[in-house]
Amino acid sequence: FKSKKVVFIRPKLGQIVEDYVVDLLDSHPAYSSTLLAFCGGPKVSGVLAEVRSNVELLAAATGYSSHQLDFVSESYGGAKPKGKGGTGTSEEASKKE
Repeated sequence: FKSKKVVFIRPKLGQIVEDYVVDLLDSHPAYSSTLLAFCGGPKVSGVLAEVRSNVELLAAATGYSSHQLDFVSESYGGAKPKGKGGTGTSEEASKKE
């Protein structure tokens, strides 16, 4: 803040989660259970879901399969599915009628 400027950057969520899990494996090698809860946009939720998969692969590949990372996501404001029953397009729905 010496330059009196505010800088906005995107957090590297994948790196944050991976660093957390690596530290956790070092400090609790026998077992751990972690909940990663997210509320936000579906794109970021998808990124976090992919990170979770990568972390689970890392844990399994290194012999730490007793470590569990659960991911729960609530996304609000994203695009809603169109048509009846929440699937398909509005054009497909009109053909069914």
